[in-house]
Amino acid sequence: MKKELVLLSLIILASIIFIKPNVEWDEYVYLLNGKYFAGEEVYFESMRPPMLQLIVSLFYFFNIENLIFLIIPLLCFAFFVFCFYLFSKDLRALIIMFCFPIFLMYIEKLMTAIFATSFVLLSLFFMKEYFLKKKDLFFYLSYLISGLVFLTRYPLGINLVVITLIYFLFEKKRDYFKVFLGLIVFCLPIIFWFNYMGLDSALSALNYVDVESGFFYYFQNVLIILGFSFLFLLFLKDYKYEKKDLFFIIPLVLFFLVFQFINHKEPRYLIPLLPFVAVLFSKIMKNNKHFFVLSLVFFISALIFSIVFFNSLCDNTENFNELHDFFLNKGKLMVLSNYWPAVAYYSNNSVLAISEPCNINKSVIDSNASYIVVSSFNPCFNSDYSNYELIKVINNNSCEIINIYKI
Repeated sequence: MKKELVLLSLIILASIIFIKPNVEWDEYVYLLNGKYFAGEEVYFESMRPPMLQLIVSLFYFFNIENLIFLIIPLLCFAFFVFCFYLFSKDLRALIIMFCFPIFLMYIEKLMTAIFATSFVLLSLFFMKEYFLKKKDLFFYLSYLISGLVFLTRYPLGINLVVITLIYFLFEKKRDYFKVFLGLIVFCLPIIFWFNYMGLDSALSALNYVDVESGFFYYFQNVLIILGFSFLFLLFLKDYKYEKKDLFFIIPLVLFFLVFQFINHKEPRYLIPLLPFVAVLFSKIMKNNKHFFVLSLVFFISALIFSIVFFNSLCDNTENFNELHDFFLNKGKLMVLSNYWPAVAYYSNNSVLAISEPCNINKSVIDSNASYIVVSSFNPCFNSDYSNYELIKVINNNSCEIINIYKI
């Protein structure tokens, strides 16, 4: 135990110190949605689940928004570590989590995947406690936390099926009325949200497709997701199945199927199934004397990959700081942009989207906007803006160009 704890501590420290991620599109949306719930109605996307953005809103409400990126990702990460250990009681499995590049890349980001995964693990922990102690409170807590899973990341509503299936597989005296009450408990927090936002908010998210990905997308990106840790499978012959393993096998299989058949795929979408992969790999390597050496090698390779990946991305911080300065004393305006969440965040103005097809003139007429802000990162940058005055070009020796047009 002591050796595992020392190695895990060093790995966590290295991950936090050496990985410096950039801010992504979705992170700007969660920031702006947090502002919305704190009373600053600049921009809002109703299809986003509420849990993370409600936490963000507290930082705006108490006027400590400068601490958001310092505190919230680390709190979510600490919550994940706590829930994973509650679920697995296995430090080796936690060590293996850091061998997955995609996990390392998101532990300091303002995103929902790791946060939602924490609730999944907590829900499964309470179901385990129910079978150990036979107290109904743990059963209902499992269903309540599953409701929070759904409100953190909608596709992970499949966790309801996971815990229900586990109940029927492990419970000898099945109580169907108890399951019915569990479903009601699951729905309670969801009903409050849908009463506020409407069912369409979740349906829009579940039906959303930006870029349609092929069937083999996740298989082609296995190195980004698992890194070289997939080589643990070479020792699969050492694995001995036990019925209790269904607690990680069922979510592993069902989560993969759900995300596999969603048309829009990204490597980060598979973060929720990685703890169950880690538990499997840990069981495979339980008695293997090479575990620590292999884990260290796989972690270092994942760390290097993550550092190189983020260093390869364009640093547009100075561009957005200049954009913020440009709009600082102009009052409240309507703006059109092809990078609407970031422009709304830095300009603190209402921003409407320019997206393909690039009907610029129609968008101007419909929106009554005062400015057009377009980034070379996104579509419609090279559209015809000849009817409008180019008043500012922001570059700052960056690989991004931002053009600002006056209408």
